[in-house]
Amino acid sequence: VGYDSVDVAACTANGVLLTNTPDGVRRPVATSILALILALSHRLRTKDTLTRTGRWAETTNHMGVGLTGKTVGTLGMGNIGSELFRLLAPLEMRHLAYDPYANPEVARTLGVTLVDKDTVMREADFVCINCPLTPETRHLVSTRELALMKPTAFLINTSRGPVVDEAALVWALKERVIAGAALDVYEKEPEIHQGLFALENALLIPHLASATTETRTAMADLAASNAFAVINGQPPITPVP
Repeated sequence: VGYDSVDVAACTANGVLLTNTPDGVRRPVATSILALILALSHRLRTKDTLTRTGRWAETTNHMGVGLTGKTVGTLGMGNIGSELFRLLAPLEMRHLAYDPYANPEVARTLGVTLVDKDTVMREADFVCINCPLTPETRHLVSTRELALMKPTAFLINTSRGPVVDEAALVWALKERVIAGAALDVYEKEPEIHQGLFALENALLIPHLASATTETRTAMADLAASNAFAVINGQPPITPVP
């Protein structure tokens, strides 16, 4: 879905159509974000380590966090951000979003309050990154933004690594400026900032948030449908602007 690795201007200059497959990943990525929220709030990584190392006596030192009444905020409320709020509806959480391009009516329907970026960072217990990588969003979250967050809050990034300043995040996690983070994407994949590996409050997965058999099949089907449409003289179904 993301096309930050493609030279769109060069495609345009050479008459090359570019399409992507947004519908294929909307639900899988949103469910992955929900899974990461649950994993962080229940401290599943820590509990797994305690179990594997036989440290049962320490279990009462690692209590989880309930979600009812907590605030989840997203930077970006496109397909995936909107789908996340649909999935979160039964959990009785407060919903915030920062997105200059968001549709106010869609936000109202989903029970989402549109606010500025700083409000999301200050008030959300879970800050989810759901925006594309553009020149404007590179390092959208850095030292300043992380310092605004609650010390009990968590950051979740399943969009693109460079949206978050990785070195700043390592600092925030190490110094307990925030409680924890879950990352599916990194600044220089497949390289990962070595500081993240030593942090118990960092949950790391290798850019696989959307990776299910069904997702890959749906993406392939839509990619093929785009190609068939063009071959048959029709406009592509999901062109990149």
